[in-house]
Amino acid sequence: MLKGKKNNYFIIGQERWDYAAIKYRRHRIAERLADLPETNQVYWIAPYQTTWKKALNFHRHIIVRKLDNGIIQLELPEYKGMIGQAGILPIRKLMQRFFTAETNNCIWYTYPAFWKLAAPSQDEVVYDCSDLWGSSNWSAEGEEPLWKKNAYLKLIRFAEQKIAQRSDHLFATSETLGSHLAALAGRPAEVIENGVDLEGYNAPGQSVREAADIPEPRLVFSGGIKKKIDLKLVRGTAERFPTASVVMIGPVADERDSDVAALRAMNNVHFLGEKSSASIPDYLQYMDVGLMPYKDIDYNKAVSPLKLFEYLAAGVGTVGHGVPTTEGHQHPGVYVHCESYEMFFEQIEAMLAQAKSPELIQQRKQLAEQHGWAEKIDYIISAVHRN
Repeated sequence: MLKGKKNNYFIIGQERWDYAAIKYRRHRIAERLADLPETNQVYWIAPYQTTWKKALNFHRHIIVRKLDNGIIQLELPEYKGMIGQAGILPIRKLMQRFFTAETNNCIWYTYPAFWKLAAPSQDEVVYDCSDLWGSSNWSAEGEEPLWKKNAYLKLIRFAEQKIAQRSDHLFATSETLGSHLAALAGRPAEVIENGVDLEGYNAPGQSVREAADIPEPRLVFSGGIKKKIDLKLVRGTAERFPTASVVMIGPVADERDSDVAALRAMNNVHFLGEKSSASIPDYLQYMDVGLMPYKDIDYNKAVSPLKLFEYLAAGVGTVGHGVPTTEGHQHPGVYVHCESYEMFFEQIEAMLAQAKSPELIQQRKQLAEQHGWAEKIDYIISAVHRN
């Protein structure tokens, strides 16, 4: 980007800014960019599903909203991937009013959509990939026929390849995703794992009665309760440890799921609902073992779980399943990744026996301290500006 000019950043996300209480990597990047003195404006771009007619009248149905943090949200009309992924409209031309010659423009993709928005000869283009978007249809489960789901995933893969090939900078949250991007773009991607907001864990926690009142010992899952989470493994955990409490913190994606209903019927499973990222440390201070019970599917093989370093920052020993990207962080009494249900149960028992060890609590926190969000986000942004 040219020096002497202010910068406009267009962050392409999957959803509206405030669709969940959890603050993801893309939110942190957008907020940090907004704070930089050389920034003119940060735009948060997300699709919303609408009718075919409204999608075709694209420029008339852009929803503009200024957020409390100064970021401007642009919700763009979409119809079943035809605009964002298939790229049937010249959306850069239709959105020209948001681009000026007086500023540098950086298109920052965190989700494979609206690839026609970027003009590689004019813009700086970044792709920061945190999910294996087109590999599995776990998130597309529903009543639609399989051929429709597969057709949409094919569009996702098409758009992602376009974005990767147009990008000046490629970042990924895991080695698996790094290899995936390298294959798409024909050049390497830099791997920067997800992190943790250390500031929230260094301050004394606030008292939370609904957590403190749950019987000990407490086994916690914190995060979105989605189809990628192995709820059968969670149920097996509750059955294997009937005198322990399994605490579920996070929004439930589908209350109709029979596995969710089965868990709600168990006396030692406690659903606390969705909590803000800022309040998670207050809840984790009451927990004894952190759970990462992911399904053994391709999508999860690329995941860099936010909760790993959150648990560890709270001094909570952690047991994982289905997320092999975390194996490099294993250390006895700190974190163990398991290959089977039985191993998962055995390691929970071992972690419970060492839950209050001062030495291990310190080791857990020290590992988390190597993965602070502030350093990671600043590194990514400086790498973009450096070139």
